[in-house]
Amino acid sequence: MNLDEHHCDVLVIGGGLAGMQAALQASRLGARVIIASEQKVGRSGNSVIAEGGYAAPFGHGDPRDNPDIFYEDILRSGQFLNDRALARALAEESCRAVEELRRAGVPFRMEGERYEQKHYPGHTYPRNCYLVREGGIHITLPLLEHLRGRSVRLLPHCYALRLLVAGNECCGALFSDTRSGALFVVRAKATILACGGAAAIYRHSTNVRGATGDGYVLALEAGAALRDMEFVQFYPTIMLGPVRNFLMDFSPFGRRAPLLNSLGERFLERYAPDTLESCTRDVKSRAIFTEVREGRGVNGGVIINISALPREELETYTPRFCRVFARRGLDPHRERTVVAPAAHFFMGGVVIDEGCRTGVPGLFACGEVTGGVHGANRLADNALSECQVFGRMAGEHGARYALGGRLKHETASGWKPLRQRSAGRPPSPRWMARLREIMWEKVGIERDQEGLEEAISELGRLRDEVSESVAAATGHELYRVTKVRNAVVTGLMVAKAALARRESRGAHFRRDFPDQDSGFSRSITLERDGKGGLKAQLSAG
Repeated sequence: MNLDEHHCDVLVIGGGLAGMQAALQASRLGARVIIASEQKVGRSGNSVIAEGGYAAPFGHGDPRDNPDIFYEDILRSGQFLNDRALARALAEESCRAVEELRRAGVPFRMEGERYEQKHYPGHTYPRNCYLVREGGIHITLPLLEHLRGRSVRLLPHCYALRLLVAGNECCGALFSDTRSGALFVVRAKATILACGGAAAIYRHSTNVRGATGDGYVLALEAGAALRDMEFVQFYPTIMLGPVRNFLMDFSPFGRRAPLLNSLGERFLERYAPDTLESCTRDVKSRAIFTEVREGRGVNGGVIINISALPREELETYTPRFCRVFARRGLDPHRERTVVAPAAHFFMGGVVIDEGCRTGVPGLFACGEVTGGVHGANRLADNALSECQVFGRMAGEHGARYALGGRLKHETASGWKPLRQRSAGRPPSPRWMARLREIMWEKVGIERDQEGLEEAISELGRLRDEVSESVAAATGHELYRVTKVRNAVVTGLMVAKAALARRESRGAHFRRDFPDQDSGFSRSITLERDGKGGLKAQLSAG
């Protein structure tokens, strides 16, 4: 099959913050760059809907703060499963990342030349820099302007079906145009995965609907290893009413916004008596989940009481929340606001080193698609800092690799993208709904062996149904089938890693193993087993 081809030095897959930063840095070093994105570049992925906070130890909120203390907080939150070099890079480079964004025109709240910094749970000192206007779009659009005029070509509405590998070296990717269905190839000397996480494989999620784990599967099938996939962070306070599916970030108010169950009890006194509402996300999510499961919930969640918070303070720190209520004619001080947890962020992902190299020559990765930075749990506002810090590193190392090498080609016989079948049926919209239900019920906030084994069995059958029962005769159908298959395989990664970790740690909680076990003070790694399946095992000590 003869397909259109594009050539470049560096191919970036993903049009969010990490991908844009990688492309910007690679182009600065003289590389010819292509960004291929499932949506429009700068309006793609979770970067656009992020609240827009950056953790950086400037010491403007408290002069005692510094990168060493930030590093210790990252490790403590991650239960010391973090890759130390990656955690150190995040701690030491985050201030530089914020300064670069401000110079690029991203509007942060300032007090003169000092950043206003908020205090979030898990951070020793106030170090969370935030935007004048909430929303990641106010970060990505200024960066998009800096990309224009550089040697960067934007390919929106393009879905990566698989990576191309010549020998053991990645040399580009096969794509489907999601609008026309046309297939094409991008051949590159270096490829950077920056295509985000997979929290949208859960029934309740804060993520954009397309965040279903494509990057994990692309890397796995190219020969890369993954780590820590059992660690899925659930955001504890997603509004169920009076407005549905709105992310409520009341961390700046700490204990002054108490959570109450149906009995009017401040139930966190049982789960986190020392910190109460200032506890970390994993503790708060499990507490809410338990209250609802044991019959003390309110319409599937719990109540957050914000009646004591001054209106001026609400408008300063949660302007989007206030605008949402105002547009509906609602008074936040009078309404009963109900919240519940939702899947939010994947701590695990592709194994990388401090140069964002994956172990597959020519393949790099950055952002949420990677593992190791956060360990077992992520601190608040470290996601955007990670994208900025490691996007820059991936762009730099990817460009240096590309500019020092030559373009390799996978032979045309190495892949046959379309299966023509006389029997079969088109993709079913029910597949993704089934996946999300399985993940929420059996691989969610709390897990146990029975549920995980059932999930693995059900997901395996669903994967086989998707892979074998469909006539993928067009580019459109191939895109839809591959999207679901990747989501299901990602679900299997999470379930198998969770089954292998026979303890509770960070964001991973096993009802049948509720305590932490020092024998599991290592990562669970995932690789292909040579038979098309997944092998989950404890990493070397």
